[in-house]
Amino acid sequence: MPSKKTKKKDEFMEGSIVRIKMENFVTYTSCEILPGPHLNAIIGPNGTGKSSVVCAICLGLAGKTQVLGRAKDIGEFVKHGAEKATIEIELYNPKGANWVVKREIHRQREMIGSRSTWYLQGKAAKQRDVEEMIGSLNIQVSNLCQFLPQDKVADFAKMNSYELLESTQKSVGSQDMYEQHMRLKELRGQEKNMLKKHNELVEHKEKLVKMNQRLEEDVRKFRNRQRHMRHVELLEQKKPWVEYVEKRSEFLTLKEQKDELALKVRDARRKNEPMAKKAEVLEHKKQKLDQDMRQKLSEFKTNQQTLQRKRDRLTEQEEEIKDAQEELKQKKTKEEKRKKTVLDWKKSLDGYQKELDEIPESSDIKPEIEQNSNRLRQIGKELSKIDSECSSIRRDIEEARSEMRELQDQLKVLNDQRNVRLRFLEQRRRDTYAAVKWLQANKDMFKKPIHEPVMLVLNVHKQEHVRYIEKTIPEKELWAFVCEDTEDHRLFMSEVRDKQKLRISAVSMEPTHLPNPQRPIDTLRRWGFEYYLTDLFDGPPAVLAYLCKQYRMHNIPLGTKWTQDNVKKVIDESGLWYFYTPHEKYSVKQSKYGNRKKTSSSTGVTEPKILSISIDMTAKRNLEMQLQQLEQKIQMLAEQYKQHEQERKGLTMQDNQLRDERKQLLNRQNRRKTVMSHIRQKTDAIAKSEREALDSEAEEQKFKQKVKSINSKKVKLIVDYKDILMECGTKSKERLIIAFKYALVTSDKANLEEERRETSALLQQVTAQHKEISDLAKETKDEARKLLCVAKRKTDTGPNEDLDPELKEIFKNYPGTVTEIEDMIHEETVRANSCYQTDARVVEEYNEREQEIAETTEELDKHINFMETHKTEIEEGKQRWLPPLRELIAKVNVSFTDFFSQMGCAGEVALDYENEDDFDRYGITIRVKFRANEQLRELTSHYQSGGERSVSTILYLMALQEINKCPFRVVDEINQGMDPNNERKVFEFMVQTACREATSQYFLITPKLLPNLKYGPKMAIHCVFNGHWVDPHLSWNIDTFIQCQREAGQ
Repeated sequence: MPSKKTKKKDEFMEGSIVRIKMENFVTYTSCEILPGPHLNAIIGPNGTGKSSVVCAICLGLAGKTQVLGRAKDIGEFVKHGAEKATIEIELYNPKGANWVVKREIHRQREMIGSRSTWYLQGKAAKQRDVEEMIGSLNIQVSNLCQFLPQDKVADFAKMNSYELLESTQKSVGSQDMYEQHMRLKELRGQEKNMLKKHNELVEHKEKLVKMNQRLEEDVRKFRNRQRHMRHVELLEQKKPWVEYVEKRSEFLTLKEQKDELALKVRDARRKNEPMAKKAEVLEHKKQKLDQDMRQKLSEFKTNQQTLQRKRDRLTEQEEEIKDAQEELKQKKTKEEKRKKTVLDWKKSLDGYQKELDEIPESSDIKPEIEQNSNRLRQIGKELSKIDSECSSIRRDIEEARSEMRELQDQLKVLNDQRNVRLRFLEQRRRDTYAAVKWLQANKDMFKKPIHEPVMLVLNVHKQEHVRYIEKTIPEKELWAFVCEDTEDHRLFMSEVRDKQKLRISAVSMEPTHLPNPQRPIDTLRRWGFEYYLTDLFDGPPAVLAYLCKQYRMHNIPLGTKWTQDNVKKVIDESGLWYFYTPHEKYSVKQSKYGNRKKTSSSTGVTEPKILSISIDMTAKRNLEMQLQQLEQKIQMLAEQYKQHEQERKGLTMQDNQLRDERKQLLNRQNRRKTVMSHIRQKTDAIAKSEREALDSEAEEQKFKQKVKSINSKKVKLIVDYKDILMECGTKSKERLIIAFKYALVTSDKANLEEERRETSALLQQVTAQHKEISDLAKETKDEARKLLCVAKRKTDTGPNEDLDPELKEIFKNYPGTVTEIEDMIHEETVRANSCYQTDARVVEEYNEREQEIAETTEELDKHINFMETHKTEIEEGKQRWLPPLRELIAKVNVSFTDFFSQMGCAGEVALDYENEDDFDRYGITIRVKFRANEQLRELTSHYQSGGERSVSTILYLMALQEINKCPFRVVDEINQGMDPNNERKVFEFMVQTACREATSQYFLITPKLLPNLKYGPKMAIHCVFNGHWVDPHLSWNIDTFIQCQREAGQ
């Protein structure tokens, strides 16, 4: 519920913070703060919860965890051991009850993420409602010009001039200044697009006009050709009508000729009929004689065939006699050959007998053969043994190679994990991925190595350790490049971020040896610690040195489950400030006051998201060692195999030599058997041949008997042949008599046919003329009908309609005969062909382009009018925005310059732009110098020191405070890094600026203040004392405390 109105309520601005209440939030169990309306200095030792107040303001007013630069998960802000945290912030409302915003944060549980519940004025609300209410009060916790947490101080100097301008406008500009700037940027972008569109339209129109100009002559020729072709079309339409009239006249003439010839045909037929009957009688008699003559001819041919068969039989008998003679001759020749063969076999038998007498007995060479066989068996055993050993070696080599291939595949899988990380980077950070690809192609531009983003070059040895590394290193550092040279760093950022506009981060760090831990790990083993974080991963030396310098990873140990179970003992005894257990990260702080009580906080170690893809270096080294051992083994086996092959080669040569010797011995042993076999074969062959000798006298007698039998058959065949020949002469005589009668009838018929032909010729001639004229008349009539149909079709005239009168009039202008029409068609066609035949599609495209030119011209006129209107809107918007902006920047510059001059330094704030109309290139440039011999230099995160950046930042915020457009501002430990002189001056400026009337509420968070500072009566000092022995704030009463102190003093 809203607190009671303070007595100084008129000093608060609308939206200023009246009350902050926290329960179970970070280090606070329960705390309530009542800030003043002007400068509020919150001081206290480190670790007591000063920055927790900043976190409460941010998160309680719907800010994101990213603004704070601390934990990402909202549940990590719940105090260790509690399940829910509560933030309640009361904002001043001059028109009624104050606004009270309440947020309950519930710690994440298994399978359920962290969540928040919102309340407005004690009633449940949505986050969107809270954000709208906060926005209406111009509270911007994400604007570094208004809300500057401790972990974001360095980010202020990293803001480019464009971001600084936007943040300044949001913070101190008029209500619509930022929206006007965004609208002008949008209008300018639209104007560029419209100008581009206008240029495209002009270029397109000019292109169309030029294209049509090139085609004008072709189009003119095309139209002339179309005119000539129209004449041809009309002539083609008239031609069938003229042809029809001419064909119809021709038909009427032929019809008259056909009627005259019909009379002549009837007269010729009357004269031809009697001669036809007489010719029929003669034809019948002729056919009868022809039939008789054919029968006699058939009988004569049958006798001829019988005679031929007899002649053939006589020829066969002659052939049989010749065959018998040939057979007898072949038998005599065969007998002569047999006798010669027997004589040759007897001579060969004598040679084999002499050779047999010269060959020794087989028992003389048997010992030599047995000795040769024994030696061959011995060599065979030795070869078998060598073959067995070679097979075993080959199997061992193949097994080793198979094992090598498996190990190489495993090693390839391990090495491929970098490509998986690179693809992950492309999906999550496209600008960083583009910078990596650019760096790979341009490494030679730099003097020393520039290492790719940490997430690519860092390799965690074991997967289960990835989450501790990712918990320790902020995500923004995982995307950062690491340069080993400062000049390379500037060049790299210039090329990639300034020229290519890629949003990346890079740091500079020279490669050095890793620092040694403050305490050896052996001294921590009794508390369950086995490793420091640097023992869990490896990478380039420069990257490791940077991580150790920034996050002291070489001094953060990792404990076991025993450490988790005995965490209180570890905190009290080990003296460690940061350490990990398997599921938690612990941070230990010790108060500098009182009993120096230790307090601890813990956050859960979540699953990794980025570094989960890592290479197991132990496994990789084991694989490489195994591959090396296998290669040595294969080499040794190959040497053994080569030695065995040489031994085998020598034994094989001895084996071949012994086999040749054995073959010669066996040949000597087998030759006697072979010769004896040949003698037996020759003797048997001679005996068999003698038994098969030919009996010449018996064969002669058989031949004579066979010839006598054949001659008897020939005599009988000759007698039969004579009888058949006599019968053939009789049949031939009868056939000649019938042929003579047939010739007389044929002559009479020929004479009659000659007479008849004369009358028939006349009939045929007249009939043919009549038929020809009839066919011609019919054909002419059909052609006339077809020509009429063609004529009507070409002129689109219906079957029962006459020619259109208008078309008749047109036809009168053209010739009236077919010849003249064809001549004119030829003439017009020639003229049309003399014109260049342009493609109709070209003319169609020409006409379409003419239409498109007209449409483009119309669109261009509209576009020009619209551009003028748009330009007027830009000029009007520019006049509403730019003068107030220049006035605003001038005010800021006056205050900023004044503050710096009072410190003995120099500084200026200027509106920076190249072209007044490039609204997206407007920015604010801060230039400072802290030494007399320097020139003004732009404030960046690279040139000035950390203290100088802090001074510049706070003075810029104070200059904004002078303009005062937001309810409150927060700066957390901005004075850290300043020298005492600057810190004192800055504090005095803050007091003067923040304690004026009608100025914004101001929160300054600091662990300490210099002695003898000047305090203003309107500032409030909040001292943070947070510890085990501190009373709860509800039981604390400042009046009672003062009274007790007075009594103690008395």
